Amino acid sequence: MSHTILIHGFLGAAQDWDAVRTHCGEAARGWHAVEVAQLASSESIQSRGIDALAEAILQSAPVGLVTLVGYSLGARIALSALEHSPQRVRQVILISGGPALTDPIARAARLGQDQARASDIREGGLGPFLRGWYAQPLFDSLRMSESFDAVLARRQEGDANQWAAIVEGCSPGRGSTNEQAIRRSAAAIRTIVGSMDHKYIAIAKEMEEAGVAAADLIESAGHAVHLEQPAACARAILRAQATHHQVAVASTPMSHIE
Repeated sequence: MSHTILIHGFLGAAQDWDAVRTHCGEAARGWHAVEVAQLASSESIQSRGIDALAEAILQSAPVGLVTLVGYSLGARIALSALEHSPQRVRQVILISGGPALTDPIARAARLGQDQARASDIREGGLGPFLRGWYAQPLFDSLRMSESFDAVLARRQEGDANQWAAIVEGCSPGRGSTNEQAIRRSAAAIRTIVGSMDHKYIAIAKEMEEAGVAAADLIESAGHAVHLEQPAACARAILRAQATHHQVAVASTPMSHIE
């Protein structure tokens, strides 16, 4: 038996998982949702990037094997933990997530973009940044959801300096691409994506080529699956845990969760 650790995304909070845990019922007893912005110092993030957060999560976890459930940034943190500490990580469940970028030009462009975002947060604070961040098409369906106002209010309470360090230090344009770790540990990875999140559907399909099982596709959800459709997300997490023993088959078609 492994301990389940929930890792939220950029700007998020442990409370983001409350509805998912409620829908999981007794199965979620003992699950722990971490506060990413409290885990590592800004200095360690800037020097070691996402690996510093992955290490901090594993150090804070109970002794023994862990199952890591990560959303977006949290998914990349989970992959880093799997890459560097495979002896501790029993399973990784990625929600709207995938590996870092591989193309050098794309990596450089994304790093520059994230450095600019860090400067915006430091200079203007979280309030103005949040308005621009959630105006992105990626979050269209989240903005229309009943949970959005509460989500935005939680984001306003975040630590601006720590999130600036995280968006720059943990940019997908930095660090390992996770490619080798994904191929080596494909059977330990499951993916969950929203049916309206075409970018991450494509990423999940690319991961299938590396041997990862086909994604669970959550209907009527965009990028923020766990916030938009927590009940369906909960069922997908439990199913991923229950089927972990099965061998991943890349050719299996995507399954839909209503």
